[in-house]
Order: sequence, then structure tokens, then C-alpha cells
Amino acid sequence: MTGARRIPLGTAALVLWLAAVFGLEHLWGGPSYTPTLARMGAELPARIRDGELYRLLAATQLHSGVLHLFMNLWVLATLGLFLEPALGSARLLILYVISGLGGSLLGTFLSDVTSASGMSVGASGALAGLLTATAVSAWWPKASAQLFVSLPGSLKPIAAINMAILVGGSLHEGVDYLAHLGGALAGLLCALWFFAGTLPAPPVF
Repeated sequence: MTGARRIPLGTAALVLWLAAVFGLEHLWGGPSYTPTLARMGAELPARIRDGELYRLLAATQLHSGVLHLFMNLWVLATLGLFLEPALGSARLLILYVISGLGGSLLGTFLSDVTSASGMSVGASGALAGLLTATAVSAWWPKASAQLFVSLPGSLKPIAAINMAILVGGSLHEGVDYLAHLGGALAGLLCALWFFAGTLPAPPVF
């Protein structure tokens, strides 16, 4: 389905929200101060299993430094520029939240098996889900036939390259690879759910 390009308001809102939360981190002690991140909802598997379920989502809004935030905002803005006009704002936000939760859930419930029981923050799981959905949207004919706005053909190799970068980056020491994996799987399932039926016509802006 093709049409006029839609303004990515959801992406802009997410960028502003993450920047605002990062500002609060500085006001409340700084992103490098572990107690600040813990108080604001960092992913701590033991505490999540004890009932602090809000951390599953709160952790995806936090970042450990300026570079961490900048890299994630750059990826979010880049993917959102293509993906939101094609999917719609509501589906982008649903995809973002579900992917972030998927990353936190996998990291929490496999922490004992992998010994990855430390603190984790960041939007990487949510972004992995957006990247997976981008790949599905660009490569799957059934998906591309239902998009509000057609994705450019050049997005196919870009999506493939970024998937390879995601896999490679997940293997680096200190990177929460479980968040990446959980977010990617959640994003895949969410994208398949979106395209299982027929998307309604987009609203007029």
C-alpha cells in the first residue's frame, strides 16, 4: 500500500523521551553512578524476580553515558525514519515496547543460566526489535504489500548489514547480548503479528 510519506511523530517522541530521562539521570546523581540507575529502574534480575516488574520496561529507558545514549538515539532515528511511515506510529510504539520487554525478560529469566546477573540498562533490545521488523518489512513480500508507504529497495542491504553488526556487537564483552536476542525475537514475532492480516488504511495527517 503506497501513499504520502507520514511524519515520524512517534520516533520523535521516543527520542525526546529518552533524552529527557537521561537528563533526569544527571539531576539525580549521574548515569555513571550505579545507585542512581538502580533507583530509576535498571534491570536487576534478582529484584525483578522478587516482584519489581516495572524494571522490565524502565531499564529500556535508561542509559549509562552520553555515548551509549547517542548511539541508541542515532539508530532509533535512522530506523524510525523508514519504519514509522511504513508501519504507522501506533505500531511502531507497540513494536518498540514489546521488543524492549522481550529483551529484559530474556535477560532476567536466563540470568542464572548465563551468569549474566549484573545490572543492565539501555534501549538496545527495543532497537534490535525495530531492526528485525525492518528486515521483515523490507524482505517479506507479504509484508511489503501491506505497508502504508513502500520502503526503498536500498533498505534491504542496509538491513542485512545492520543485522550482521548487531550480531557482531552482541559478542563484545560487557554487551547485554540477551537483551539483543530477546528484543530481536520479540520484534520478529510482533512484525509477523502485524502482517498476519490486512493493515487498515492509514489516517490522514
